[in-house]
Amino acid sequence: MSAGIPARPEPYVMREATEKDRLPIEVMLRKRSAWATARNLPASATVPFVLEMIGRTTPDGARLMVLTEDAHLLGCVVVTRRAPVTDGWSGPEMAEPALYLTAACTRHDTPDPRGRLSSLMTLWTRDHAARLGLPQLRCSVRAPQVADLLVASGWKKLREGENAVLTPVSLLWLTAQSQPGLHRFIADADTAAPEDGLHNADHLVP
Repeated sequence: MSAGIPARPEPYVMREATEKDRLPIEVMLRKRSAWATARNLPASATVPFVLEMIGRTTPDGARLMVLTEDAHLLGCVVVTRRAPVTDGWSGPEMAEPALYLTAACTRHDTPDPRGRLSSLMTLWTRDHAARLGLPQLRCSVRAPQVADLLVASGWKKLREGENAVLTPVSLLWLTAQSQPGLHRFIADADTAAPEDGLHNADHLVP
């Protein structure tokens, strides 16, 4: 998946969200939700849940990660070892070890014809899961169009199901895998130099 991503002198950064990220994250999520709604697609993340996760690590290790470039927000995702009970996973499935991705979102107004941002976050989470000793990534997707794009990029469909509010979902998985050359594209959250907060969110607002 990394073949189409050119190396950059200054890598992207994938790191844990901080309080300084709150405004840019909220703006991105609300604009993405409006964009999806205008196209009859389900919103990719719930704003209150994601904002509540800023700066937090739950007892099961869930935390909100952000992808940035030159201190500008490009995307976010919550990673957790415990399957969200609302996402449609069965009891036996939730008992299996995996890294679950939820509330994933990328900026819709950034030119990204080949899904570069989603690919970068997938590469990082595959590597992160492997370093944690977990065999799989998993996610629950409501929009069939998004599920089809993920399957086309390498994700596998476990099954179709329903989430807690009986909305149809596609339950997807991907094998965790170490990415030895990943540091050429993404500075790891644990080794990246701290950024002086994200730039002002004005550039995200119409």
